[in-house]
Parts: sequence; C-alpha cells; structure tokens
Amino acid sequence: MKKFLLILAFISFNSFCFSQEKITYYKDKYANQPAEKGNYMIKEEMINDSVLKKEFLHVKKNRVQWTKFYMNDAPYGIWKYYDNNGKVYGERNYEFILKYGEYIPEGALDLKTLLSESPEGFEPPMLNGKDYRDGINEHVRKIFRYPEIAQGNNIQGRVEMQFTIDKQGNVKNLSVVNGAEEPLARETHRILHAMPNWQPARLNGEPIEVYVVYPIIFKLN
Repeated sequence: MKKFLLILAFISFNSFCFSQEKITYYKDKYANQPAEKGNYMIKEEMINDSVLKKEFLHVKKNRVQWTKFYMNDAPYGIWKYYDNNGKVYGERNYEFILKYGEYIPEGALDLKTLLSESPEGFEPPMLNGKDYRDGINEHVRKIFRYPEIAQGNNIQGRVEMQFTIDKQGNVKNLSVVNGAEEPLARETHRILHAMPNWQPARLNGEPIEVYVVYPIIFKLN
C-alpha cells in the first residue's frame, strides 16, 4: 500500500510541476518594462519536461496577443499572433530540425554558375513572378524578424544557408553551410523554409533542379 501511495504522490508531484505557471507583468505592449502590476503580462507554463509555452496577454481586456513555444530555450512549434478580435493574423513556423553541412542532390546544378554564365536555353527560377534575386530578397524583407534571444544577447552575424529548388519548384534540403550562432541560423532556416513554391529553372525547355547558397546578415543598430 505504501508503494502505491508513493507512486501516486510522484505522479501528482510531476503533474503539479508541469502545470505551474509563472506570470510577469509589463507596462508596455512590447514587454520591455517589467512591473509589479501592469496592463500586460507574460504567462509561462511548462507543458511537459522540455517544452515551455509563453502567452502574452492584455490584462484588462483578457486578450491573448501572441503564443510562443520553446524547447531548451530555442524557438519551437508554431508561434501565433492574434488581432483585437482574437483571430490569428500571423504565424512563425519553427517545426523543423536544423541541419548543418553541404548537401548537393545528384543531378542538381549550381544556380550561381548558371546565373553568371547564362548558357543558351537557360531560364532562371522565379518567385512570385520575379527573378531569383528580386524574388528571394522581397520574401526575406517581408517576413524577416530579428530573433528575440539574439537581440537580448547582442548576437549578430552572417548565416549562409544552402537549399535546392527541385523540378516542381519545391524548396528542399535546407542546410547551414556557414554561421555558428544557433538563434540566427534557426531564424534563417525559418525564413527560407517559408518560401512558397518557385517557378522552376529550365534548360532547353525542361525543368531542372538547382542548388544555391543564400546569405542573411543579422545586424543590430
């Protein structure tokens, strides 16, 4: 009987630990000014032994403004942002495994070489109706967000990520080839992973798979 009671106590203790909440109040909507009481608060809750959930709420209106998840202090899962009506207006997807090192699929061609040499019959890939450089630069500018943890720790740098655009225009094989700071690498992966399908490159009218290394520079003002 004692053993049974101890097991129950252990289960209850674990459940209590995982359901504990930590609440921090803030004066401002950017969560930069902590206060004993404020109009905003961040509610933190461990939903299992490794995943932390954070919610940012307007206290008086009892309205959630964003929800974020972390695993071992790194962004995790789907982050959601809510409008004044409680509807999701934006998301950030961190459901991926960060990979490092060069990987070139068999038969894939170097896009940088193709763009510089422009061989006869070559048509570069297009994104949202624009050529490679304009299309990808516009995409990056649109969804770029400086990682909060990198801002807080004054982390800056350049990340180079390799990826392929296959014959159907899918973005695949994202991998960090240069850049050691994980928060910056993770954000670079998120940005490029979120690209919509491309219009694939073509050679003599036939779609081809290409690979490219694209850099993103993170610099604090």
